[in-house]
Amino acid sequence: MNKLLYRLLLPTLALMGTVASCDDDNNYRHETSEDNPPITPSSDDVTKPEGQTAFVVAQGNQGYAISGEVDGLNTSKHTSQTNLFSVTNRQGLGDTPQAPLRYGSRIYFPVFGSNCVWVCDAQSLRAEKQIMTAAPEALCAADGYVFVANNDGHVTRIDTLTMATTQSAAVGPNPAGLAAADGKVYVSISDGYNWQNGYVNGKKVVALDIRSLAVAATYDVPVNPGAVCADDAGRIYVLTRGDYATVMPQIVRLGHDGGCEVVVEGSSLLMDVSGSTLYFTDTVTDWATYTSTTKTYALDLKGQGGPQEINLDATADAAETRRLPASPTFIQVSPRGGHLFIGSLATGSGYAEPGYVYEYQADGAYVYRYSAGVMPFGMVFK
Repeated sequence: MNKLLYRLLLPTLALMGTVASCDDDNNYRHETSEDNPPITPSSDDVTKPEGQTAFVVAQGNQGYAISGEVDGLNTSKHTSQTNLFSVTNRQGLGDTPQAPLRYGSRIYFPVFGSNCVWVCDAQSLRAEKQIMTAAPEALCAADGYVFVANNDGHVTRIDTLTMATTQSAAVGPNPAGLAAADGKVYVSISDGYNWQNGYVNGKKVVALDIRSLAVAATYDVPVNPGAVCADDAGRIYVLTRGDYATVMPQIVRLGHDGGCEVVVEGSSLLMDVSGSTLYFTDTVTDWATYTSTTKTYALDLKGQGGPQEINLDATADAAETRRLPASPTFIQVSPRGGHLFIGSLATGSGYAEPGYVYEYQADGAYVYRYSAGVMPFGMVFK
């Protein structure tokens, strides 16, 4: 089944974005143990992040030899602090980190280019362990486990008591997104490196049993599925990214028959699900001028109506000349207060320049623009 519910009639020039993960589960079991001692920095006078209420992952840019980092935001005082991981741990985060995951009292940072997941204390950002795994691209968590989608075609399970990888399951080429609901882990299979053959071995989502990692179901979805989210009713939403040419991105909801129904279709989509509301942005880019126009929407997943546009406040003042993101890289909703946070490049072509994170109230009222590192890609809240 592939039923179009809502179509956004927008031009086709687009900046294609992805979100790596949408899971932030607070049911957890874990402690540092004798088998899992914390990593001790080389100096006793480590600077600790003070007053931060959120952490932002900046991917950096491997082509310009810019490593990834973690920035801190204080959303009460409206301040930001750069390079927190390096300062706190006396070592770099690594190359091309993906969206982080907060689970219990720890934050997990998957670092694709460095083949590892860093496990850090959520308050101090102090690294407790570095878990080696192949090209991790997304995380989710449930029932005391953290699940890792590895680009080599496997999902790895980490026990948060021992910090050991306990099991791995082969799922298909280039898994790209994860979410957990109702005893299952849902994995999007993109076959993203096989674009010349039309992503022929992807176009699906695999549901794994949380305990055994056995395949419980398979769903057919459109081309190049990426981020996966679950709403508070356990329904699964998948951002499919299209082929960057003729097939446009869509957000689909998995059905009960191994298929899906289209919820949103647009030009360049980013999404987050909070409770029973789907938040998403759609960006149209003119590649001749590298200028983008972004619209932001909320969709009540329990209602019968369509997406409602959130009119982001663009009023300029003396302190801020730009209140709208130039080229969005992620959208995320605060679990406390429901504020919208949108990461962005500084300009449409600013792939090697420090970016920003914009904060808005749920109705679109502007709150603040925070400085961030190169290519801000995801965030977690303390």
